[in-house]
Amino acid sequence: MRWRVPIRWRLVATSVALVLAVLVLVGGTVIVLEQRSLDEDLSAQAALEARSLLAVAARAEAPQPEVPVPTDSEEGSGTGSTLTLPTVTSDDSGTPEDDSEGEGNEPSASTRAATDAPSLDPSTEPYLVRRSASETLLAVGTATGIAVINQERARALVPLLSQATGATQKTIGEIEYTVAVDRDQAGITSAAAVPRTEADERIQALIRALVLAGGLGAALTILLAWLAARQALRPLTVMTARAESVTAGRLDQRVGPVGGEDEIARLTHAIDAMLARLEGSFAAQQRFVQDASHELRTPITIARGHLEVLNPEREDAASVQSEIDLAVDELDRMGRLVERLLTLAQAGSEPTTKRDNVDVNLLAQEALARVSSLVERRWVLEPAEGKAFVSGDHDALVDVLVNLLNNAERHTKPDGLILLRVECDDWTVRIMVRDDGEGIPTELLPTIFNRFTRADAARTRDAGGAGLGLAICHAYVVAQSGTISVASQPGQGATFTITLPRSS
Repeated sequence: MRWRVPIRWRLVATSVALVLAVLVLVGGTVIVLEQRSLDEDLSAQAALEARSLLAVAARAEAPQPEVPVPTDSEEGSGTGSTLTLPTVTSDDSGTPEDDSEGEGNEPSASTRAATDAPSLDPSTEPYLVRRSASETLLAVGTATGIAVINQERARALVPLLSQATGATQKTIGEIEYTVAVDRDQAGITSAAAVPRTEADERIQALIRALVLAGGLGAALTILLAWLAARQALRPLTVMTARAESVTAGRLDQRVGPVGGEDEIARLTHAIDAMLARLEGSFAAQQRFVQDASHELRTPITIARGHLEVLNPEREDAASVQSEIDLAVDELDRMGRLVERLLTLAQAGSEPTTKRDNVDVNLLAQEALARVSSLVERRWVLEPAEGKAFVSGDHDALVDVLVNLLNNAERHTKPDGLILLRVECDDWTVRIMVRDDGEGIPTELLPTIFNRFTRADAARTRDAGGAGLGLAICHAYVVAQSGTISVASQPGQGATFTITLPRSS
């Protein structure tokens, strides 16, 4: 047997999956947007740093102050792209002081740059010295390759000075930087590298917050979804317990009512309606079995009783023949009952497939001719004006009218009136059988077309009826896509009306 997950847990799992999917989608979108925003901010900051440094480097083009001429031993080391970290510091007034002043000290890198290279604003080096403690790496150089940096780590920026301008990312000493390169018309190039450490920490913090929110959201969703599913499925639990108590012998049980007008309430109403129909069907089946057993047992009992007391040796031949004839009559009546039961079963379970264009006026004349010649009654036929055609089974409709006429004859006195009328309009044809007999009791009208229903049980049994004629009529008419109804009052006769769709 295949094990299935309970519905409430499937609902919970679906809810959690949806919440997590939303959180992942929203969280991923937030992270991407935040990452993009931080990248844009860092690129803007790096570009601003590079432009500021470039502005400092190109701020003035005034003549440079005279500087000592380097010795022959220093000339070889004052050119090229070799960089040294500036030793220039800034005093309280912001004026740089060279720690290397004094006899025998070599001139600084800025001094060599001023002597051996194209002009580079002397204010650049003090600016870089002041920014040497900053986390931002700075480098500035001329087109000839002379470059100045603010700290040792900034040496990694020197190769970028000869590359295209713009923003990029670079790892320097296991730290990610956003680098911006800028260049002016004089060929001076600046590079600024802003660390991404703080931005990465913000992204990590955002991820941790989203994970925490997702975990709390999933836990809260599990709790709320479980409670909601339990509350929503509570009526199903009640319905299941009630349905388990419903058996073939206790069809009076119902699974409802369930409050509300939701899907479960509608399901409850449908199940209760089905149980009501099943209860009616089982009750009708039980009544049918009881009535059929009674109807079949009666002729058997009568025939057996007469045959058991029959003794040909003590009775004359006429008495023996009379008893035999009576037993045969009872057996014939039982045979007719079985045949009508079979006819009723076939009419109720197999819709007719035979369809002819039947003239109802001629149909009424044929049915009346079969009955009126056998019994003395005042038979009256009122055909419809013009032609009244229906699409149906001719033989079945004749049997229906004969049954109704025989039923009217049994409940009408010898001088009574039996009227057969045909009416029609644009859409339907109506056939009415009316008598002036004793009528039908009011309490029998709702069940008059049920099996074994008889207005006068004693008389109809004596006349050979078993209460199946009207049931057969109803089954045949319904099979012809029509309806049959009855109107009656005690002592004022009865009127049976058959309504059939009119055909062209």
